[in-house]
Amino acid sequence: MPRLFFTRSRRTSERGTSLVEFALAVPVAILILVGILEFGVVMWQKNSVVEAARDAARQATVDAEGDNDACGTQYNWLAAACQVAPAGSSVCIEAPDGSFDRRNRVTVRVTYTYNWVTPLMQGIANSADLSFDGTSTMRMEQDGSNLPAPGAPCPTTST
Repeated sequence: MPRLFFTRSRRTSERGTSLVEFALAVPVAILILVGILEFGVVMWQKNSVVEAARDAARQATVDAEGDNDACGTQYNWLAAACQVAPAGSSVCIEAPDGSFDRRNRVTVRVTYTYNWVTPLMQGIANSADLSFDGTSTMRMEQDGSNLPAPGAPCPTTST
């Protein structure tokens, strides 16, 4: 029986298909990997903001007086927030009960704006930046007479 010429070409026509499949799959895999990494950074920043608010509120309630030079501040509560919060965070302390007297409440609010690393994630999230707020309220365990007056401007962390 004579051999047909197109049977051989069918075998050779599959050459290079794995290269084409690889070229199509790699960008998708890289996109997924970058998305996972960006999401991880976003969650880490969010957790840092919440932890900074909690640490600052706790420090303000138990040890409001300060000789702490960390982050260039004299307040221990602000130094506690500064050591945890991302650089550029705004840290505000408030007195919901009107004063920082013993047994009154103190609220610390940390605000941070995250800028996307990759423009693609910015497009997916449909926003240029992402704002995080961390708030913690605790009861004063001592007199907080040296805390800043309620309504004072909110300092920004620099480390």
